[in-house]
Amino acid sequence: MSFTASWWLLGLVPWAAVVLWLLWGRRRRVDVPFLELWKGPVEPPRERRAFQVPPLWMAAAMVAMLLAILASSRPVVRLRAVQGPHLSIIVDRGVTMSARGQSIERFRELINASKAPIARSFGLGPVDLVVVPGAEAMQADRSNWSALAERMAPTAVDTREAVRAAAARRLGQTGGPVIVLSDAVLSIDDDRLVQISPAKAIANVGIVLMAVRDDPVGQVLVKVRNDSSLKTAVLRITSDGKPISQEQINLPEAGAVRDYFLDVSSTDLGRVVCAQIDAKDELVADNAFWLVRQTWPALENRTQIPVELKQVMDLYARRYPPSAGSKHVSVGSGLAALAINEPGAVVAMSTGDDSTRPVQNLRVASHPLTQAIDDWSALAAGGAMRPPAEGGWTQLVWAGDRVLVAIRTSPVRQVWAVHNQRWATTRQFVMFWKNVFDWLGEGDASQSAGQLGKEWSLKESADAPKDVESGFWPGVYQRNDGAMVASNAATVTVGRAQREDWRADLARASAEYAPRVRGHNATGALLLLGLAAIVLAAATWKPPQKHAIAEIAGPGERADH
Repeated sequence: MSFTASWWLLGLVPWAAVVLWLLWGRRRRVDVPFLELWKGPVEPPRERRAFQVPPLWMAAAMVAMLLAILASSRPVVRLRAVQGPHLSIIVDRGVTMSARGQSIERFRELINASKAPIARSFGLGPVDLVVVPGAEAMQADRSNWSALAERMAPTAVDTREAVRAAAARRLGQTGGPVIVLSDAVLSIDDDRLVQISPAKAIANVGIVLMAVRDDPVGQVLVKVRNDSSLKTAVLRITSDGKPISQEQINLPEAGAVRDYFLDVSSTDLGRVVCAQIDAKDELVADNAFWLVRQTWPALENRTQIPVELKQVMDLYARRYPPSAGSKHVSVGSGLAALAINEPGAVVAMSTGDDSTRPVQNLRVASHPLTQAIDDWSALAAGGAMRPPAEGGWTQLVWAGDRVLVAIRTSPVRQVWAVHNQRWATTRQFVMFWKNVFDWLGEGDASQSAGQLGKEWSLKESADAPKDVESGFWPGVYQRNDGAMVASNAATVTVGRAQREDWRADLARASAEYAPRVRGHNATGALLLLGLAAIVLAAATWKPPQKHAIAEIAGPGERADH
């Protein structure tokens, strides 16, 4: 039962007070003829008050008053549970949503804050729960979806594209509301979409990139981004678990990135190198960066390639000389330059240069090839390019329908990348091809956080959460055969979602999709019952009888009764 005018229920307070007063036992009034006869040394028995059963007419009057109050509150009786629409709830547990909120991770705080409003807005019913990163949708309902989502461990994965794709997929596959718990900018215009976002952006100091060299002298490059009000921090370098360098650094201004070069002894550089920054920020995932040093690839130029790329290849070979166990990596123009089972890179020459055209819908997927590169506009300025034909290629960088960088991993690693003159003159060009060669030759075994197979186990990490999934948290992972790989947090872009007043969005969606179950108005029935109670009270009421008490009469006199 629910009440549409519940303020009338306040009348229950005085009604309860009157009922208690009427039911509470009191001493019976007795008229006596002469008070002196009642005086004496004997102490009368002590009276005890207790609740007394009222006469029928009084009980009926009490019930009539109660029914009148309940009828005034306009009660509605629903004969079955309220069944709401089929909901899709997407929970983002990516790197920014795994940052610390007031006391726990931000995605868990959003779950706790939203589960009650969602239940109030949409009632009971099924829920398709999608946790990103994660497998397919889990079947749940309004009562248990929050518990299922809270059990998932935090991650350091870039989930922006995955959350956007999951929301678009659920909107296309279902007809009910889609609720997304994320700080990602979805850029989806649909009335069925409700985004629930944290109230503020995170304060973060993180390591974006680390590179190591031991020739001609030992040196470690650490790239640090500051999105906080902090001014200083301590930067530490360890190798194979032993500290080899420590320095207090002045952080860049908020929103800026700075490179730090730390000199180390070449003899101290082992196989595993880790950079850690001590900062009291809200995201611990990117406070450490790991690198597993392995052999460098032997580069081979198969066909005529741009002179700028040839210079980068020569510089890479001098800086990172191959060894006897190095992989051979080929570089050529056109897919015909590589065999299907040969690791290498394909250079696709751009059809032109249109630097005056604004770059629209530029998308960049998180991957070792794209890490630490924050400006792709020069590459996107080239003319239109057709994506690679069939063959299992995955887009990494694209603008609209133009593919700029793509990869495939089966049967071997291969890269397809666009080239133009404007891109070749930028610093990002050199960084990109260094990432390409590292990835193709599996040189420094480092990747952005992502799913690894069950054969990989966490060997070394810092602040790893409980029950972390393989590859989803920064650290060094080891395979059964002894191979090791470093997993690092995705590059964090601090920002806020477009819509903050998510409760208003919930109210809007519930007005359209909330369950519409007709209830039975019980006001009339209660009034009739109240009227019947009044009739019963009138029928059973008896006026009080006046008892005459005998007076003491003298001899020969009669007492009046």
